[in-house]
Amino acid sequence: RLSMATQILQRDAIVVTRGIEWAQVLVGFEQANKYTLRDASGDVLGFMTEQSDFTKTLMRNVTTNHRSFVAHIFDPEGDLLFRLRRPFYWISSHIFAETPTGDSIGSVKMDWQLTTRKYDMFLHDAESQGQVHAQFAKIVAPMLGWDFHIQDAQGQHMASINRNFLGFGKEIFTDAGSYAIHMHQMDFTLEQRALLLAAAVSIDFDYFSR
Repeated sequence: RLSMATQILQRDAIVVTRGIEWAQVLVGFEQANKYTLRDASGDVLGFMTEQSDFTKTLMRNVTTNHRSFVAHIFDPEGDLLFRLRRPFYWISSHIFAETPTGDSIGSVKMDWQLTTRKYDMFLHDAESQGQVHAQFAKIVAPMLGWDFHIQDAQGQHMASINRNFLGFGKEIFTDAGSYAIHMHQMDFTLEQRALLLAAAVSIDFDYFSR
């Protein structure tokens, strides 16, 4: 079901870059997030855009990082590959990866802790109507950490999501950010890779988007 996403997801590294929100920089107005997906060589693999309308714009500026949203992932030609959906939350965020028709792929749920940054990653069984099928990974990082390590059930290192500066001056005056997803095991399924991308977006919203 994610066969069209192979070009984007089936790489050993994906760099996710959030664009500059100039209205937020200048007057604090929260705009819809837009991301560019690139490979390690800098070639564009696709784009990710938070969907927006008048109501979503209003709620985005009221609820900020806690807001609900739907983001669409497109290939370079503009074809919709899959989408990410995150409901409104107060404490622990929960983001879902879905096919363009709304079928559930899996989810990434924050496990809120006082001293660590933790997430649990689940695959959903297509035949169980969105019920959790299996937890295939977890993410653990220090409370102020910028490197998020993905571990399997035995605690073995599988992949990582790393927050990379685009430049000291730019980071001070904008909230543009870059995240490198390193997939150290090349036998990840496309569904698992979609969840790694969902995790990078959730980490961005939870800790760095402001």
